[in-house]
Amino acid sequence: MKTISLFIFSFFPFLIAYTQKMERSDLAIAKGQMPSITKDKSNKIHIVYGSGDSIMYISSRDGNSFASPSLVAVLPKLFASAMRGPQIAATVNGLIVSACTKDGNIFSYKKQTSGKWTKAVRVNDAKETAKEALMGLSASWHAKFQKFTARVIEPSHPSMQGLPAVWEKEDEFYFAKELYPGTKTILVNDISSLNTTDTIQKNLILKHAGTFAELYPATWTNDFDGGHTWFTTLGHHKKDYADPVYIQHILGGIRFVASQVKKLDFSKAYADSRDTPVRY
Repeated sequence: MKTISLFIFSFFPFLIAYTQKMERSDLAIAKGQMPSITKDKSNKIHIVYGSGDSIMYISSRDGNSFASPSLVAVLPKLFASAMRGPQIAATVNGLIVSACTKDGNIFSYKKQTSGKWTKAVRVNDAKETAKEALMGLSASWHAKFQKFTARVIEPSHPSMQGLPAVWEKEDEFYFAKELYPGTKTILVNDISSLNTTDTIQKNLILKHAGTFAELYPATWTNDFDGGHTWFTTLGHHKKDYADPVYIQHILGGIRFVASQVKKLDFSKAYADSRDTPVRY
């Protein structure tokens, strides 16, 4: 599994801060939304961000002076909000940028040796499968925003500490398209606590719940191919990020993943191309 470090900032205009001689210096380098940053093997800094429907790119060799912003591509209905936007990665074969549209299609771009970016290539085989622009998870459906009950089933997990055993929460109740084998569920949503007075909503809940009669996974972990993941389906309102309970939930997840990584280990990595089948 390749490890790529991406740091997301959400300032508008965004600021990249550097510390020199113990003094903080904030440098405003561009106006835009949802920047993503990476460094290549020569320590050159690369940043992409959204500006309307435009995917913009800037770079720096020293972190102090930046080249003028340049256009990667114009992607109609570019998704660049709610902590989701264009992503950039430095690979052995050059820079790769991915971006999602509000329709749910993911596109990728590669920077050529000439400095120009390739034309957009759609990544998802089936159309409009990334409605949330997560570029990693596609949900099947979610119920209307409402109050429902979540239940802790693994209280010893770091991301469960500080949470009530029965958590009454207003949120979107998500049903996933796929739940992969090997996951360990630590928090569940109570399907029976959803409002089913609306017949259409009730039928959709029954349809997307599938074989889950009462409880549905809400937060889980998964160790796969040497990597460690923690995932939560909760947190779809801005007020969540001022809620001490929810913040504790997120921080616990971050601490959990960080504690799993002792050193980089690629011994379980086997893919040699984008088409290598995943070994579930």
